[in-house]
Amino acid sequence: MSVVLLLFGVNKIADLQTYLLKTLKLLALEVGIREYRLPLKVVFLAVVGAMALLALVALGRWGRNSTPKSRWLACGVGCLMCYYLLRAGGSVTRHMSLIGPESIWPLEVLGILLVLTAATLHYGSLSRSGTSYG
Repeated sequence: MSVVLLLFGVNKIADLQTYLLKTLKLLALEVGIREYRLPLKVVFLAVVGAMALLALVALGRWGRNSTPKSRWLACGVGCLMCYYLLRAGGSVTRHMSLIGPESIWPLEVLGILLVLTAATLHYGSLSRSGTSYG
């Protein structure tokens, strides 16, 4: 989880998705599939959404028998996954007259706060048990 959040942080700073999108647009022009842009985006988002849903179901099944801090973590990861999925599909959702990326930032903040809460609860339980990191 730490590695995934670290990669999200690096992407937030370096804006790597912009370079990836530019590369994919150039590739689409070269291959000649640019006119299928909207259907390809919908298929991509459906596949990513299905993968996110499967991950959330797995986290939910794991979280049922786990501690409350794990449930906080699962909820936070779920919020972050929903945020990134909606953000990635911004042009599709605007085209379908749904919500735009400028209105979903509270979902990212909520996800970060939930993950932070889980980390704080975990650290607090380690402190009470006498476990140290040093």
